[in-house]
Amino acid sequence: MEQRTIEFNKSSLQYCPACPIGTYDQLPSGYFYSSASDMQKFVLHYLNVFNGVETKGLLTKKTLDEMWSQQKTILNKKTSLGLCWWRYDDPAKNINYVFHVGDDPRNSSALRNYPEQNIGIIILSNAYYAEHIVWNNLPDDIINCLRMNGK
Repeated sequence: MEQRTIEFNKSSLQYCPACPIGTYDQLPSGYFYSSASDMQKFVLHYLNVFNGVETKGLLTKKTLDEMWSQQKTILNKKTSLGLCWWRYDDPAKNINYVFHVGDDPRNSSALRNYPEQNIGIIILSNAYYAEHIVWNNLPDDIINCLRMNGK
């Protein structure tokens, strides 16, 4: 499958046929364009930095620890906020991960990192109304299968 990169800037966004309706300032979080392969590299890099495998580069373990550390709690929830990342901690079930989810009118995605287990899960879907399945059900099912198989 051919991989391509789309140049992202204010002027090109207005004319991009793959872009949603709206202007660059209406798009969440900078609106990344990416591929599954790019996302895999992104997740592996974060996990390698966390586990001390990669020690050179812009992202350091200290910075990553701060990004993934709880910065703000949400009353009566197991979910909290880090810096640009969400956290989920359930000590009773021995489950903790950092995650980011997103959607637009045509897509839904989830990215989860289980740093202590060195596992990253990426789900990309071209179904907007599948948020609950993409954000919750599928990642939970995948991690449960990995745990049953000894990972």
